[in-house]
Amino acid sequence: NTHQRFIWLRSFQNGNEVAVKHYPENCFYEGNVRGIKDSYVYISTCSGGLTGTVDDGKTRYDIIPQDDGIKHNYYNVENLMRKKYKELRNSQIDENHDVRQKRLKTRRAALLSDASYF
Repeated sequence: NTHQRFIWLRSFQNGNEVAVKHYPENCFYEGNVRGIKDSYVYISTCSGGLTGTVDDGKTRYDIIPQDDGIKHNYYNVENLMRKKYKELRNSQIDENHDVRQKRLKTRRAALLSDASYF
């Protein structure tokens, strides 16, 4: 199975950079972690870097190449989701606080405009 897209393979030979088009073949792995029944692994090198997911049945990690294409980041998906949820919840709390403050100011202004002064 030939992958339809190509990637550039770059190397240095005699001090010169050499770039060659490469059409990856058999660049996917799908399976599980050896010896762990409820695990799964999806790995791809088709884009030139390593991307994928490893789940050992307890924790899921996503693997994503950095911009340099050499180093990779891996993320504990559950921790990342917990962090994002907390950020979202905090932003909603801040937003709700702002809405309450605006309503309070509006009510005060309405009360003051309705007040009769003697």
